[in-house]
Amino acid sequence: MEGREWPACRKCERGVLVPLSDYGRDGAPISVARFLVDVDSVAARLPSTAHALNACSDRYQFAVSLAACVQRGIVTLLPPARTPGVIAHLRAEAPDLVLLVDREEEAQPSDGLPMHRVELVEREVAGIQAIPESPGSQLVARMYSSGSTGQPQPQPKLWGSLVRNAAAQVQRLIDRKGGRP
Repeated sequence: MEGREWPACRKCERGVLVPLSDYGRDGAPISVARFLVDVDSVAARLPSTAHALNACSDRYQFAVSLAACVQRGIVTLLPPARTPGVIAHLRAEAPDLVLLVDREEEAQPSDGLPMHRVELVEREVAGIQAIPESPGSQLVARMYSSGSTGQPQPQPKLWGSLVRNAAAQVQRLIDRKGGRP
């Protein structure tokens, strides 16, 4: 987000929000500072690995976990399903794969895949934090095709292309609303 300010929350009048976070945990708005504190906290507790499968069902914890992985240089694998065959295929590509979960019911053994429970720790938000920067060439995720014609195929996602695509989508939404954010 070089040279751009985060949009102000028009609903809550309580500072700046991470885009699309007006419906955060328990309906509370989520500030950029709170998001960054949560990302730092989760990143500090992630296991030592190069690959993670983000299975967090809470959208906010999914986003925090994804950002924490980006911050740590961990590639997030995003398969179309978590069936035993798909997990076996992923583990063949990434033997160090760790499953990230956010709920007890999901913390059941998954074909021997090591699991890490993502927990948000209440930490005070103190002042304004710098938004971490990642190189545009950083591989942040591998999304997989459905596998309808065989094994799911990886589609590499680089940080730079994700940022450009998100910015284009935001602009498209603004254009549809007649230039109003």
